Amino acid sequence: AAASEAAASEAAVSEAAAESGADVAGESAQETQGAQEAGAAKDGAEAKKDPKLRALKLVTEGRLPLFVACDSAAAIGHVRAILEKYPKVRLVLVNGFGLTGEEDWLVEKQVPVIVRTAANPLDKAAMKLSWEGIARLVEKGVPVALGGTCANGFGAREDMLWNSAEMMRRLHDSEKVLSMVTSVPAKILGLEEQTGAVREGLRADLVIWSANPMETWQARVVRTYMGGRVIYREGDEMKCM
Repeated sequence: AAASEAAASEAAVSEAAAESGADVAGESAQETQGAQEAGAAKDGAEAKKDPKLRALKLVTEGRLPLFVACDSAAAIGHVRAILEKYPKVRLVLVNGFGLTGEEDWLVEKQVPVIVRTAANPLDKAAMKLSWEGIARLVEKGVPVALGGTCANGFGAREDMLWNSAEMMRRLHDSEKVLSMVTSVPAKILGLEEQTGAVREGLRADLVIWSANPMETWQARVVRTYMGGRVIYREGDEMKCM
């Protein structure tokens, strides 16, 4: 009898342990599922925080400009067609290749154009740049900025001066051409309240020349200021030799 009671007690304990284990397993499964759901929600939240997506949203809402480099009139036409669905996008055309000056939609929408140099004869796309067409757009009121081929190289400075000389040949207005390498690019980049002009409250980024560089290649840089601090004086380059 004692053996039977012991066996019964052992069986009851085993059953209770099994039930307890089942309960624990059930709770563990629920916790795992909850953790998986929480992880999925977190992943979704992280996706929403993707900086590229946030930046793209700012572009489609018109809070950030969209810079698009086009190598031909056909490419510009494709970009224009694509952006018809996004009327708030603030387009900025880069290169200016293929423009003829008859693009009235650029005038109407005040689409800025950043012109890259056409100095390299091996650059077939750049050979499509029409300075006459760019000049016509400037005269119609399109914001045009002049740039260079390589921002990290010494050649970019010469490219910009060369582009300025090309515009001077068409516009014969040094003040207008000067704005194309100062105030206009600053405004395109949203920096017009920081730099781009000689005005009280702006950062003192200045270059003093011996003559007007828009009118003569013999103009020399006499002094350069960055944020009001002198960073170059004529003759400093000799100290590096």
